[in-house]
Amino acid sequence: MVDFLQLAVEHEQNVIEWRRHLHRNPELSGREKETAKFVSNVLKSFGVGEVDIVGETGVAALIRGGCAGKTLALRADMDALPGEEKTGLPFSSKNPEAAHLCGHDAHTAILLGVAQILHSLKEKFSGNVRLVFQPAEENLTGAKLMIRGGVLDSPEVDCIAGLHLWPALPAGTVGLRYGASMAAADSVKIEFRGSQGHAAHPHECVDPLLMAGQFLVNVQAIVSREIAPADSAVLSFGKISGGTVGNIIPDKVLLEGSIRTLLPETRERMAAALERFASSAAQGMRGEASVTISRGVPPLASSTELLALFENSAKELLGADRVVHLVAPSMGSEDFAYYLERVPGFFFRIGVARQGELMRPLHSAAFDPDESSFKTGVAVLCRFAMDFLARE
Repeated sequence: MVDFLQLAVEHEQNVIEWRRHLHRNPELSGREKETAKFVSNVLKSFGVGEVDIVGETGVAALIRGGCAGKTLALRADMDALPGEEKTGLPFSSKNPEAAHLCGHDAHTAILLGVAQILHSLKEKFSGNVRLVFQPAEENLTGAKLMIRGGVLDSPEVDCIAGLHLWPALPAGTVGLRYGASMAAADSVKIEFRGSQGHAAHPHECVDPLLMAGQFLVNVQAIVSREIAPADSAVLSFGKISGGTVGNIIPDKVLLEGSIRTLLPETRERMAAALERFASSAAQGMRGEASVTISRGVPPLASSTELLALFENSAKELLGADRVVHLVAPSMGSEDFAYYLERVPGFFFRIGVARQGELMRPLHSAAFDPDESSFKTGVAVLCRFAMDFLARE
């Protein structure tokens, strides 16, 4: 058996250097042209021959094994977040408009390390490894772009795996969760309509601000009284707009918010309840309401069978004490879920917290993962790939 931990150590400095280059040169969603060029050049530098640009900023590559067999896809996202970095690192972002505050630079570098190792071992496994370097995860559009670009076809993918840095776990560990591990993300807009008039004569008006206020108070009962306590849902409104000056009651008010759910049936229940609560708040005050829900990414739920195979590979490689079962799902969202609608696969976490230090969360301007954790990601992905594509 190949010692993937040792190989990961041997390639560790390359991975760290790639990550630091990407960290220093972040690009926002849909603008990752230089990142895509860098990834393509690195892949070609160690001999990967089938490298293609997908769209304008995605990269897909294929490593063919020694004989025919299954196809495993491995995905890394590449985009940065808008905002300023405040880590003080010597390789901090040079782009004042963007920074890698979510670890996508590390995801990309880890997958480059995996590609380098698996390419060198291609005669030892059957089938193919499809490498998916995806743009635009942060705005949840990149996965669909890559799928339209054919990354799951020709050859047809049998399994896809994705990873994410996780600051809640110590460096050198792997986190996984069976069932739904990340939430669906839907956006909602609710317009309340009344009739405009003078603030001194409210009885002559139909006040949509009052409708919106009653709605915002009452609607929280959906989560507390209509969703099972063992289930999870989040309903948050972040924007309210309406009116022009303080002494005029406006004719309409718009609320905008976000819905996060883990189960398809909860997703439907939330949508129906929002319609009911909005209608009730409006009708009770002689007004009208309309609800528009825009469906976003679905819940992310790994294949139980494939996640169990990965867990076994990770435990054999790292030891059972370094494979952590995550009790609670994240109510954040990931467009990796779109791949899982098409093909079976799984998603896992790489712990990046330094021992004894306060770890800044994802999306923090001071997010600074322990670089020693990257080799863990390289090693477990390589080991799983070899196990999944083992010659029969």
